[in-house]
Amino acid sequence: MILERLSSADLVTSRLLLTALRDAQHWTFKQALPEYAPFAYSLADLLEDYVRSGRLAPGSGFWRLAVEEVLLPLVDSDGQVHSEVLRLLLSVAKKVGAQVAGSPVRSAAVQLRLPAAWQGC
Repeated sequence: MILERLSSADLVTSRLLLTALRDAQHWTFKQALPEYAPFAYSLADLLEDYVRSGRLAPGSGFWRLAVEEVLLPLVDSDGQVHSEVLRLLLSVAKKVGAQVAGSPVRSAAVQLRLPAAWQGC
């Protein structure tokens, strides 16, 4: 439902659903984590489209919720999810530059355990 609402550019409902998902914290159970891989992969892809089109600003409230509070905890659900999150972060860095992207990219880089060069963005 979240992906459907995001695809329809319904950010109000998307925010409510993402908040409910975050608050449920179902993914804290290791055995449940792989179930979220397809969702996390698709979420990262949609968010990258939003960044490229200018509909999502890194560091915004929606960014913090969708990326930092929902997507990053799911990054270890699958290798492909990890790759998509990296692609999202690269897209952000290219679009807005290191100075503006610094804080959100640095925060994500630390959570992804990326090399220090990335964390210095």
